[in-house]
Amino acid sequence: MLASGAADQDRTDGARLVAEAAEAACREGEDDGRYHWKGERFRAYVGGIAPGGAWDAAFVSWCMGEAGFVGSGLVGRYATVTSYLARFTYDEEAGRAHGTSEKDYVPKVGDLLVLWAGTRYARIEVVTAVSADGLTVTTVSGDAPGGEAGSYDRDADGWGGYVSRREREAHDLGTTYLAPSYSADAASAART
Repeated sequence: MLASGAADQDRTDGARLVAEAAEAACREGEDDGRYHWKGERFRAYVGGIAPGGAWDAAFVSWCMGEAGFVGSGLVGRYATVTSYLARFTYDEEAGRAHGTSEKDYVPKVGDLLVLWAGTRYARIEVVTAVSADGLTVTTVSGDAPGGEAGSYDRDADGWGGYVSRREREAHDLGTTYLAPSYSADAASAART
């Protein structure tokens, strides 16, 4: 029982670090309620993204890296949503995917919300808050217009990036939650 409690605390601490990194990026450069993000930081962090690529996946990778989980064995510097889906769907040690049919799953801070867009998984966002009843989540995403606040910003090369915060129903049609197995040992190993 004690080991399970310690593992739960590790997950909570790691999840908090990822959510804090996402919120910090959202606050960075705050100006009149708009949240700025330089696209170059996304692109450089994952080693490059083709125009029209998955800035949101690169943003999640950056958040995971800021929390110490890139290089820990948990995740790599992923530039696609499908890389995250594959990691948490097929490797139970890394975490678990909770699909749209799992309506009883209550999302947690630090989960990754993946949205389905008719024919493909189109977005990935970091869950930064969950309502007390578990029915509403607050997420932060890179390159996500239409959030509570946001602005599009281009760097000198014409690459852009967007960070926004939004609230949504926890179980909108087409949502999948990825629940990484955060571990204090993994984060600390990645930071050294």
